[in-house]
Amino acid sequence: MQQAFDCAPYRTGLPVPFQPRLRQRRFDRPAALLVSFAGAFLGCLATLHLNALGLSPALASAAVTVVLCAGLVIASPDNLEATAFSSSVYGGSFSGMTPIGQLSESVARTGLPPEASLYLLSIFCGLLFCIFTSIEMRRRVVLLQGYGGRLGVLAAIGSLLFVTLGPWLAGHGESLRLAHLNQFDQALGGSLAILAACLAGTFLTIVMQRLPQVAEAGRAARTFISATIAFAGMVIMQALWSDERCLVDAYYAGCFLGMSSPQRLSGLLQPIVAALTLTVVLVQASTVLPLVGG
Repeated sequence: MQQAFDCAPYRTGLPVPFQPRLRQRRFDRPAALLVSFAGAFLGCLATLHLNALGLSPALASAAVTVVLCAGLVIASPDNLEATAFSSSVYGGSFSGMTPIGQLSESVARTGLPPEASLYLLSIFCGLLFCIFTSIEMRRRVVLLQGYGGRLGVLAAIGSLLFVTLGPWLAGHGESLRLAHLNQFDQALGGSLAILAACLAGTFLTIVMQRLPQVAEAGRAARTFISATIAFAGMVIMQALWSDERCLVDAYYAGCFLGMSSPQRLSGLLQPIVAALTLTVVLVQASTVLPLVGG
């Protein structure tokens, strides 16, 4: 018998009025997997192409989400397929933030043509999100429910696996090279600026997400709004501080944090402590993690 998915367990878990008004109907598993794959594939591929054209990875990610989700929000924001597609687009765009040079080099070591790297990562990302969606549907639970940036974690894992696992399987693997992003090697003043950027992204997103009319909207609409806030803020910051990419990235990371539900981040102190922790993670991760999307 064909398995189907009831939308009720797949809601965000937010208290009223934060529950999205999704249609009370069943979501077939094949349709869910197809929509999840398509969203992640297109989000990743479009972000990679914009990145190749010279747009910064963070701006490309937010721009792709805004453009691909705009039509869904206008047409059917409460539709379950629109909800799944928008989330997958945003998550896929995070994988698309993987640097083109590193991606092409990784694919070249497997013996495949480097020009296929954009499509291979997008396919891999789509399959990963399919697996993630299937697990959630089978268990009838949203993994890491209410935590902002949960899709970014999945994107980072997928990007890391893709750039490291392929060469190893082809027998051309080598020691994992660390990114050591010098942009995050900051003195006290620079670290405080990164913290301020994180706080700005976090609180702007929290304020907008928790407006009654936004909180009552479907997840597709909330994803679109979050991406719009991120894109607008990053454009302004890049115009003001064009040589401080770390501030743009910190703001974008803060926007992910601000997507957390009131059950995870409440009051004034918790978001501040979370942003402070995020700042420490950003500074330290730049010398520990390889440069991958997400």
